[in-house]
Amino acid sequence: TDLLDASLATDAGLLVALREPVAGKNTRVATIVRLDPETGAEKHRWPLVACEDPHPFLGPIVPAAGKLWTFFGRGPADATRDLMTLE
Repeated sequence: TDLLDASLATDAGLLVALREPVAGKNTRVATIVRLDPETGAEKHRWPLVACEDPHPFLGPIVPAAGKLWTFFGRGPADATRDLMTLE
């Protein structure tokens, strides 16, 4: 598991993005984790199934227009990034 360059502090907790291995595959999936602001304990975990790649990139996370936005990229060899909402 690797920490990605996506995090956001809110009143509800801290959101961080991880890159986690996918069982039985040579890929990883970007996963958003919400941590409790008082204890640091994990409260929720959301694997972003559409963000599976051998080297997924995610971040930053930006709140705008009532939604959370981020960029997703497919490894260091591909400079393009897709803008997506975290809903």
